[in-house]
Amino acid sequence: MTNLVHILMATARAVPDAPALLDDRGIIDYETLAERVLRVAGALKDLGVKTGDRVLYQLPNSPMVSAFYFSVLAAGGVAVPVNPLLTRDEVDTLRYQTAAKLFVSSNHPEADLAVEHNWNVADLPSSDPITPVDISPRSPATIFFTSGTTGQPKGIVLSHENIRSNAEWVGRESLDGEVWGPGTIVTAVLPLSHSFGLTCTQNAPLLAGGAVTYRERFEAADLIDHLVRHRVTTTALVPSAARLLLEVPGAPLGDLCLRHVLIGGAPIPEDLVADIESTLNATVLEGYGLTEASPVCAFRTPQTARKPGSVGRPAGYAELALRTDSNALYQVGEGELMIRGPGVFENYLGSTDSPLASGWLPTGDIARIDRDGCVFIIDRKKDLIIRNGYNISPIEVETVVSEHPDVLDAGVVGVADDVVGEEVVAYTVTTGQWVTESDILAHCRERLARYKIPGSIRFVSSVPRGSKGQVLRGQLRLES
Repeated sequence: MTNLVHILMATARAVPDAPALLDDRGIIDYETLAERVLRVAGALKDLGVKTGDRVLYQLPNSPMVSAFYFSVLAAGGVAVPVNPLLTRDEVDTLRYQTAAKLFVSSNHPEADLAVEHNWNVADLPSSDPITPVDISPRSPATIFFTSGTTGQPKGIVLSHENIRSNAEWVGRESLDGEVWGPGTIVTAVLPLSHSFGLTCTQNAPLLAGGAVTYRERFEAADLIDHLVRHRVTTTALVPSAARLLLEVPGAPLGDLCLRHVLIGGAPIPEDLVADIESTLNATVLEGYGLTEASPVCAFRTPQTARKPGSVGRPAGYAELALRTDSNALYQVGEGELMIRGPGVFENYLGSTDSPLASGWLPTGDIARIDRDGCVFIIDRKKDLIIRNGYNISPIEVETVVSEHPDVLDAGVVGVADDVVGEEVVAYTVTTGQWVTESDILAHCRERLARYKIPGSIRFVSSVPRGSKGQVLRGQLRLES
């Protein structure tokens, strides 16, 4: 099959009456979803969308956005989902970069197509149903944009084959052969404008016959109520959101039907994994990925023995290797993580210089792979702090600082220093129990080598984090 939407149509023929999209207003089965997708695709054709045209849309998580995504693909278009939190100026920049044929939004005054805030699939434009456009599997399907916090956003162009292979692996292989089919209910609370959310909480279940429920945004108490009400079996979260879920007072956790919680997007503390499994009575499945790889490329399946700090083994039909400073590739050891496979993209939007090295994608992450094939992410290569010639992982320092009983969150960066090259600075959120800089530094001295101990502790009300839960180090550096 070429066009990704063909798989959705095949699923609709196989399980027409199975629930596909769920929300508080009701259920849309696969037969109805397939019809709506093709009717909306017909309307897009009427609006002038041709094969290869880019359709940019700014819509929150809802049944509407899933139906619209597949409608764009059915019409032969390229879906360009953008975060609903972006400002008008940011969206206008992306419209210009993509030369979008059509812009769909509920809150932008210059949208080509305005939709209502109730996110009802029936409110999308409709026309006579079309036959899905048949195109090459290497044709662009979706363009995701990087957060752009340190410069101009980059458009990551993923093909139908990229997205299909990754979603297929998640939906059919991630649970050791247990398919995410009818009976699987997945909540999309991660933004569907991001590859983690799109692959793991939309495409994986919908291409396998499962059902999707939606939350527009993360709010811990609301999400627990939603998980109980819809008898959700699977969800995906970043670590910071998972921790907040455990802290809701009086939550009806005993009523949950949750079986699996996919965790990724940021380092996963060991204590958090244990707390989730004991409190929610669900299995945590750790993973690692990046948008350029569609995104899943390492994952711990239920039958893979857990190793503390590991994000699992190669996944998504990907091959992993480690590149040393001499550019040699190794399967075991430590170095920059390299990826190749059907999920790996070819290039960035508008770029003529391929980012691949002989077919391998450099991730910019320093990793270790052991003899069992288990992957351990050590740090971002570009984020390493070099102090007196020593390489220091900010994640390692953050982990130790966060282990202090009065520290709620921490973000660590290197700041230019005339004496040591880069000084380690830890931005820290505390409980307010009169903890001092000396207290935290004493805690670090017991757990870190001398050269890793922060040169200063700065107390802040919050640590800036991106939509995936990652520390926004560029923003922290601006505060230094």
